[in-house]
Amino acid sequence: MNMVSVETAFSLSDGGTPVHGAISWADTTMYFTPTDKLAVTEYTISLSTLARDDSNNGITGAVFQSFSVGVAVNISAGNKHTLAAMTGGSVKAWGYNAYGQLGDESVYTRERPEIVSGVANAVEVSAGQNHSVARLSDGRVACWGSNYEGQLGNGTNESSNVPVYAIGIDNAAATSAGFSRHYSGGGNHTVALLAGGSIRA
Repeated sequence: MNMVSVETAFSLSDGGTPVHGAISWADTTMYFTPTDKLAVTEYTISLSTLARDDSNNGITGAVFQSFSVGVAVNISAGNKHTLAAMTGGSVKAWGYNAYGQLGDESVYTRERPEIVSGVANAVEVSAGQNHSVARLSDGRVACWGSNYEGQLGNGTNESSNVPVYAIGIDNAAATSAGFSRHYSGGGNHTVALLAGGSIRA
């Protein structure tokens, strides 16, 4: 008996109910596009292997990885980076990172989403020229990335590769990070609409 193949199986479920969709590959990354309506905000992914012999009999099968994934509820694309606020309140970021705008404690460009450090209750994100903004569920505003023009709002001009908080804002209702394809066009600022209707910039 000779083992002639090893198969990898993929499944996605929401509390035990299978979710149907299409799988595609790009290099070594697998992408899943659901065709079912997404009814919940957390899903379980299971990956398993099955070895087959030369008579096509299954020899072994084992789930070797199972984990939960969230769903993006808000996405923003900046100059060369992208942000996604996830259902659980975390933020993922990817792309250009020379100014720390991905918030992952580094300045390395990322080709796949990375978790932004220290943000657990984001409800909205906005990607600027080279900085990032997240509005939090408690009304505060977290900012990270380039700060040469003070766009992080923390009272300094020092860039940060981890989130810092805009001073004096605890009731933000909406936020926007300035973005312009022309660097002289005003991409280095942040605006917050407060719950009472006033605006901070």
